[in-house]
Amino acid sequence: MPVCLVLIVLAWHPCITVANPAVGLATQVPADIRVFVEVRDLKLFVATPAGILMQKILDHLAAPPAFVFPSVLANTLSDQNLPPSWRERFARGIGLDSSDTQVIDLMIDGRIALVADSWSGLGDAVLLARPDDLPALLNILSISENKPLSEDFSVQRYSLSDDYELACDGRYVLVGNRTKPAGLYARILRFWRGGRVDSLADEYDFRMRTGALPKHGRILIYSRTSPTARSSGDAKGAGPIRWWRNIEAHADSLALGASLTPQSLLISIGRKLGAAAPRWSPAAPPISIMDRLPASAVLAWTVPINYLEQYRLLLSAEADPAARFYMDVLRSGLGEQELERGLLRHLIGDSIVVIGESRTIEPTPTRPALWVPALALMVRTDDVESTKTIVEQMGGNVLRLLNLQAGEGRSLSIHRERMNERDDWLSVLPIDRLFASESLHTFIRPQELCWTVTDDLLIVGTNRELMHHLVNARRLPDYPGSCLSLRKAIQDIRNHGGTVETVLIARPRALATMIETWLAFLQQWHPDINTNRWWRQLRQKKDPADIKLGIMFSRSRTFEGILEVAQTIPRWPAHGRLRIGDQILSVDGQPLDPAQKPESLIELLTQRKQPDRVRLGILRQGVEIEIELPMPTTTGEREAFLPVELFRPLADLLRLFPSAHYLSWRTSPDIIHTQLELSFVQTTMPH
Repeated sequence: MPVCLVLIVLAWHPCITVANPAVGLATQVPADIRVFVEVRDLKLFVATPAGILMQKILDHLAAPPAFVFPSVLANTLSDQNLPPSWRERFARGIGLDSSDTQVIDLMIDGRIALVADSWSGLGDAVLLARPDDLPALLNILSISENKPLSEDFSVQRYSLSDDYELACDGRYVLVGNRTKPAGLYARILRFWRGGRVDSLADEYDFRMRTGALPKHGRILIYSRTSPTARSSGDAKGAGPIRWWRNIEAHADSLALGASLTPQSLLISIGRKLGAAAPRWSPAAPPISIMDRLPASAVLAWTVPINYLEQYRLLLSAEADPAARFYMDVLRSGLGEQELERGLLRHLIGDSIVVIGESRTIEPTPTRPALWVPALALMVRTDDVESTKTIVEQMGGNVLRLLNLQAGEGRSLSIHRERMNERDDWLSVLPIDRLFASESLHTFIRPQELCWTVTDDLLIVGTNRELMHHLVNARRLPDYPGSCLSLRKAIQDIRNHGGTVETVLIARPRALATMIETWLAFLQQWHPDINTNRWWRQLRQKKDPADIKLGIMFSRSRTFEGILEVAQTIPRWPAHGRLRIGDQILSVDGQPLDPAQKPESLIELLTQRKQPDRVRLGILRQGVEIEIELPMPTTTGEREAFLPVELFRPLADLLRLFPSAHYLSWRTSPDIIHTQLELSFVQTTMPH
């Protein structure tokens, strides 16, 4: 039911507070529950800037008739700011009349939980709540048409529409489908009447998973997966459900908690892995390097890469021929084992991937600046001189390959430049001259192939400015560190015997600035991207359902360069209008490209003048005629959605957080912890 999606999505918002997850609403459900989501005070959702921005994002993502995110501060926000049908959809989802808006507000004013047997069974989930003003809720129900169904003194039950029912024991409210005797709603009612013995809160696994979460969390999500559910494809679904099922992969159980302070939003996940989980190989993240990244690093994370293993895979018989070709180019002039012995065997520990910011257009009074991502890869080496020799040889091989493609007057060369007084040198191979397109050149201009081996680090990147920053940040004698809160979190993990696996640091506010320059650039130079027509054509290219005619062409005639109809498919546009033997010549008066007629047909159909119809030029029995075919179109609601509009509220949301970090670590081979901290204050030192 729609209310399930309400609670799942609301679980990510930083305005929601469960004081002690282990003793919340979990005491009111039996121990065999497998999906449990608890939040509190949903009506505070839109009271924070993050909540308002997230609502905008979800409104853009919602595809009718899917859920449109609700606002529950009806007395605070004006009607024009409210999604018009959220109350109706919410009420329908729990069997209430759409006019019962006061009942809905009272139900979600307090603790509320979604309870289900599995993520794939959310349609049979129940809603559990402890309203702050229960007498007012019962008073409205008693004077409405939702009359009590029973005279059971301990549990009062009210009939709702669509086979739903509301039950209340004087403190808690339960809403679910009453028609299934073995369903979850009936099981929880029996649990209530049985004295609430052995609740989910009493379960050892529940207490272990939730006990490791931050205290005074604002949200709790607990999930455990049966082996049969995992093997039966329970991971199917969309949106947050599919995302959550990916998090659950190989886990017997897990819990998520979120807490909010004036300084940060903290999201923590604890997972207990099952016997089928991959064997654990301890990671070796270079934390000391992560702690000396420059301010121009917008995002950086550690990743384990076995370069020798990947190299051998690329040379195997099963490898893609193109990949093998480029590997042959890179190792040209090197002995059969020289690349392995001189470079790959010396790369140690985890690598660091860095995304930095580089300005490709300087701002002017009539033209905004444009910031584009620059990439870098950093990895330790235990043989600096051998690594330098092999990397320079490979750089020369890349230069020869690029010059073969450069064309007359565009030959490239490698130049070396000194980065500092410590005699750190950088090799640079500019590549922007390879691109003739002005639009592409605008984005590519600051991109170069760069590499250096300094100290014990091999660094390869796409922008010399970022490379200078990465190296020189390591040279500052009193460098304060990339992220103070990250350093403290890592120390706490080590003090408790944990082993760090993955480290990520980010500057969401800087990423927001980058996104905003993209939007300004597109608005000035490519305004068509803000039109429905542009996105409709893109969708048609990616998903050709809108341009299919329902024609099977003669294969032999296609080889001859003729698109001749061999058969039409019932219920498709061409059926009953085109005949066997008809040859397609043009689309809306534009002739097909004689050299590429199938591809030309698709392209012209994508660019047709009218979305709901198209005129085909046909050769029928030696006579050229035109036939108009009706074409399937997207709905007006889908047509009104411009994906580019999603980026603006996303940038506004990212701007709330100057810095962020993510950690994953293990306290034992089968227990994984992850933590994401989004800081409202500056914790990344400016430098």
